[in-house]
This record gives sequence, structure tokens and C-alpha cells, in this order.
Amino acid sequence: MADELRLLLLGAHQSGKSNVAHSFLNVKCESDQMTMQCVKMEGNINGRKILLVDTPGWWKCFQLCDTPERLKSELVRSTSLCPPGPHVFLLVIEVDLAFSEKHWKEAEGHVQFISEDIWDQTIIVFTKLKHLGNKTIEQYVEREGKNLIKLTQKCGNRYVGFDTDLNRDGSQTEELFRQIEKLVAENNGRFFKADARRLMDLEIKIKNVEERATARAHQVLEKRRKLEEIKINTEAEHDVTPLNIVLLGWVLSGKTLARSVILGTEISFDKTVKCVRTCGEVNGRQITVMDTPSFWKFLPNQLNADSVKTEILKAMDSSPHAILLVIPADTSFLEEQMEVILENIRPLGEKVWRQTMVLFTWGGSLGNKPIEYHIESEGDALVRLADMCGNRYHVFEA
Repeated sequence: MADELRLLLLGAHQSGKSNVAHSFLNVKCESDQMTMQCVKMEGNINGRKILLVDTPGWWKCFQLCDTPERLKSELVRSTSLCPPGPHVFLLVIEVDLAFSEKHWKEAEGHVQFISEDIWDQTIIVFTKLKHLGNKTIEQYVEREGKNLIKLTQKCGNRYVGFDTDLNRDGSQTEELFRQIEKLVAENNGRFFKADARRLMDLEIKIKNVEERATARAHQVLEKRRKLEEIKINTEAEHDVTPLNIVLLGWVLSGKTLARSVILGTEISFDKTVKCVRTCGEVNGRQITVMDTPSFWKFLPNQLNADSVKTEILKAMDSSPHAILLVIPADTSFLEEQMEVILENIRPLGEKVWRQTMVLFTWGGSLGNKPIEYHIESEGDALVRLADMCGNRYHVFEA
């Protein structure tokens, strides 16, 4: 039996993954923020040194293709942070939500992105056990049906419950530790060996992305500096003229939330079915924001309701000074999304790009990465969009 146990945590956002890590190692949690980069922790249980790597979570119901490239890179990189490799992977699943086919595909896709060979080293850790009521975990698995049963079978029917609120006597820590030791013994101490070539290629890719991101950031800063000089030399009355803004974006992009952030108004969660005109004052300047109905992220323009197309065209009647194209930074941006945006904006004319700026939402998902890193890591489609908008972009944390 190895003196050191190396563990790697996987799971979706808000699954309780990081809570499991801190409670299992009895380490104080310094922040309640989501894990956006891999975090390495150490501890000691029953005289055994434990090295644990917590990984960024994926969004529930997001398939692998929806996950940003920077998070995929973190999943691959995670196996190199506990050299020579993890003995056990802990896949965290919360029991407070129904486990649908989407959840099954989401879990399978993200686990197998690391490697298809890690299922025999994986234990499922069920969290938020208070939602079980009087039912046992075994009853929960059977009740959830074929999707969860497929996942447990994939992991050799290895699963255990762990609820930080119910682990006051440490019994759940002991049980999880016992299951880990049992699996390591069954595997004769074998650990996962990452593909050295894949890790090397990833390092080169990350370095190239960082270099391009730095170059883009310098380019944008220089452009903004020149604009500030022009602004200073321009007559003051231009700073107080009313400003008209139009928001465009796909469903669940955070577009309506962006309107509230810009104007400092109460957040609305109502679906925008018609243009919504809201006025306010920002830094002494009158601002009018026109929120438009959202188009679909994956469907071509012709499949949008005619009312959506009509309302977007109607918004242009306000002669906007700026059009904010809202793009969430917590999801991938593929060529498919670029084509959808081009189709929806094409009726507005080619000149519309001169007035368009990309507004990235959910910037908190970037962790310590700059938005330029996200743009460059996502690849040609998002790079092209930023370039079409003249490198005009901004980030909202929410």
C-alpha cells in the first residue's frame, strides 16, 4: 500500500465538491467562490498523507462541447498536479436534483475527456444527503432509474455518501477513506499515468494562448489610450449628450441582467418578448437601454419567431449609438454560434459592426484569467467576432 494517497475531485458546479475536499481533509475553506482553476491540498488521515486536487466544475446539463476550452485544459492538467498520478478519482454528484439523461451525458463526457480508462479508479461521492429524507443511498440510486444506474455501474457500483453538515463525528470521512483504501488495494496501488505527449502539447497550447492574449490586451490598451486622448480634446458637451444603447444576445446570455447592471436598476428575471426601453442616468449622462428578445443559440435565424426578428429591427429605429452583443464567458463559443450571430445580425446591415461591442457576461467564471485569454483559447470563431467588432469588448462579473 502506498504511503501517500493521491486523489482527484471531479463534478459539476454547486455539487458540493469543494466542501467535500475541505471537510475530508479538515482544512478550512478560505472562500465560498467557485473553483475556476485546479487547487492542490494536502492533509493527513489515520497517519496517511493525502494529496488532493480539486478541479473546476462544469455546469449541470452542459455537454462537453459547451464547456470553455480553458476549463477543459484544467481538467487535463489536473492529473499532473499530483505526480506521478492520482490513485483515485472522486466524482461528486448531489442528490437534490433528478439525475436525467443530460446529467449522465454531462458526467460521462467530462470524465472521459481526461481519459476513458479512469472508470475503474473512480468512486461516486453523493452529497446533500439531507434531501434523501428516510431513504438510503441505495434506494435513491434505484429510484433515479437507468441514467444513474448506468453511471454507478460504470464506476463498478462504488459509491458513498458525504454530507459536510452530517459529518460532525467524522464517520463519513472514515467511510470515504475506507472505500478509497479498498479501491487502491484492489488496483494493487496502481495510479493513473497521464499521457506525457498530451500534457506537453497542452503546455505549448497554453503558452501560445497566453502570448496571443497578452498581445491582444496591449493592442486594446493602446487603442483605449488614444480614444481617451481624443475624448480629452473633444468639446465637453459631447459627454452629456443622451446615449442610446441596444442589447442583442441569445437566450440565457445574461442580456437582461446586463441592462440592470448598466442602469443600476432592480434585476428582472422576466422573459423579454418585446423590446423593453429603460432610461436612467449614469455619471450625469442620460442613458436609454433597449433590451430585445433573445434569439436561439443553436438554431438558425429562420427558425426564430417572426416576432423576435421584428422586434430586433424595431430596436434599430431608436438610432442607437452603440449595440452591445452579449456573450456569456462561461460557455464555449464555436463556429456554430458565430454563424447564428451572423445570421441574426445580417438583416441590420454591414455597417452595424462599426457600432457593435461585445459585452461578456459571467466574467466571474474566468477566475484569474483575463478576458483576452478566454477569447484566444476559444479559437477562431470568437477571435473573428472580436476582430469584427474592432476589438471593442467589456466584461461584467455577473
